[in-house]
Amino acid sequence: NISRFIQAPILLATFLAGPLGLGIWLLLREPAARRQARFR
Repeated sequence: NISRFIQAPILLATFLAGPLGLGIWLLLREPAARRQARFR
């Protein structure tokens, strides 16, 4: 089945992108939050 062959990497990418995206978002958000706290 071709659809399953295409779906598998997308499912894996989504599964990996979840925690990875969260980690990147936290890394990008943390310095921004510190900068805002410093200006206030």
